[in-house]
Amino acid sequence: MAVVYIYCNYNERRQQTASDLMGSVLHQISSKLLLLSPVLPNEIVTFHSSHICTQTRPSLHECTNTLRKVAKLFSRIFFTIDALDECAEICELLAALRGLLLGAENISFLATSRHMKNIDDLFGDAPQLEISANEADVRKYLDGQIKRKPRLMSHVRKNPSLASEIIETIAQKAQGMYVSSFYRSGDLH
Repeated sequence: MAVVYIYCNYNERRQQTASDLMGSVLHQISSKLLLLSPVLPNEIVTFHSSHICTQTRPSLHECTNTLRKVAKLFSRIFFTIDALDECAEICELLAALRGLLLGAENISFLATSRHMKNIDDLFGDAPQLEISANEADVRKYLDGQIKRKPRLMSHVRKNPSLASEIIETIAQKAQGMYVSSFYRSGDLH
C-alpha cells in the first residue's frame, strides 16, 4: 500500500507544472518501493537513468506512463491532490489523471477543489462532498486569531474598526470556497 499527496499552491503556480506534480507522485511511489525492497523496478531505473544521462526533465507523458506501470506493484494506492483548481496547467494535469486513473482498480483518488467545469467534467458522477465555511465559525476564528497575534492586536488598537473590517471581508470571501471529490476506480467518466 502507498499513500501519495500533492498540494497545488497558487503562489507557486509557475514551479508546479503538471509534469513536476506527477513527477512528485512518482518520486513518492519510488520512495515507498525502496522501503519495501532495496532494488527498484526496471521501469524506475530506466526512467531515472535516461534523464540523468541526458540531463533532461521527464515529460508529463513519461511520468504518467511510468507511474501507471509502477502503480500495479501495489495492492492499493491512496492518491490525494489538494487545491487541484490552483494548478496552472490544469488541463494537462486532468488529462494525465484521466490516463492514470482509468482502469486503475487499485487507486483511490481524493481531490479538493473549487467548482470548475473541466474538473467537474472529469469526475462526472463521482461522489462529492461540499465543504464550505460557516460564517459564524469564520468570524469566531478570525476574532480569536486577531486577539492572539500581537502584531495584529497593535494594528487593531491603533484603528479599532480594523478588526471588524478584516473579519467582515474575509467572512464574505470564504463562503463556498471548497469542494472535495472522491474518486474510486469505476467512478471516472
